[in-house]
Amino acid sequence: KGQFMKFLERGTVRVDSIAPQIRGFGHVAFLKPDGGVVMVLASAAAEPGRIATKSGSWSFHPTLPHKSVATCLWRSAR
Repeated sequence: KGQFMKFLERGTVRVDSIAPQIRGFGHVAFLKPDGGVVMVLASAAAEPGRIATKSGSWSFHPTLPHKSVATCLWRSAR
């Protein structure tokens, strides 16, 4: 399986992930049946870039190397 596909088991659904349009960066998010979240971040940019990510009251700011893909996993607070 591909990089992030191994985290998307049966019952996982795609959810909205909104952000300002940032040239060269893309994202998609999924909600797992156990309440976990999988977010895939992709950078086609020529330079590394820092992305602000927020879910509820929790946030993190990963830096993506240029031309890279990252998979972020976290468990939602209930």
